[in-house]
Amino acid sequence: MIGYAPGDGFLHRRNAVTKLSWAASLSATVFLMPEAWMVWTVVALVALTTAAGGLARRLIRPTWTILLPFGISLAVLQGLFNPDNTTTVLSLGPVAFGLEGIVHGVLILGRLATVLLTFFLLLLTTTPKQLTAGLAARGVSPRFGYAILAAIEFVPDMQRRSQAVLASQQARGLDVKGSLGQRVKAFASLLGPLITGALIASDTRAMALEARGFSARGERTHLALERYGTVDRTAVWTAGLLFLAALGLKVL
Repeated sequence: MIGYAPGDGFLHRRNAVTKLSWAASLSATVFLMPEAWMVWTVVALVALTTAAGGLARRLIRPTWTILLPFGISLAVLQGLFNPDNTTTVLSLGPVAFGLEGIVHGVLILGRLATVLLTFFLLLLTTTPKQLTAGLAARGVSPRFGYAILAAIEFVPDMQRRSQAVLASQQARGLDVKGSLGQRVKAFASLLGPLITGALIASDTRAMALEARGFSARGERTHLALERYGTVDRTAVWTAGLLFLAALGLKVL
């Protein structure tokens, strides 16, 4: 599971809005690039940035866990069924793999790799509180910031909750390693407490937010304040200009 990794590298020191802007900009830009080599050049630059920030080890396993099966599926499906296939690179009886489809699959895989790497970097170097505080400081609605915070924390929170429910049910004698029927029955026994606990936690969090004045109007202050200097401002503008340049080339 990708989560915040404490550190003091140059990526950790950048403002959360800066990293979010670059992640969104690069993810959108690669979908405007028509050639696979352009997209994979961006992937290589992001990978070099990851290595320079000392985060390569944390990203290798989760990234390849997603990209490898997806890449194999793309190569097979695009190689077989892409309508632009004209050049055969491999023939197995009546089955032929087209070069154009495989190249298109490589293009799609590069786009996915860019999205994964950029947003994984964001999650590794930014706490949810830093992200919401940074967005609020730039004038974003606190409700929108909280929606992002809840989305980021949803999967890890549900994972922790499911592990706690599983351990609790096993302590009561629930068998989760038997036959398929027993596992389905065990899953049903886990699902009820998991959903109930999630609803109770949501209600508790809503009351806690209102008790702290979440809906109140007026100027707000934040405990997690981040510096937003010239470097961050320049980086955000550069990210925007990069996307506009790619969009202009796409239109022209």
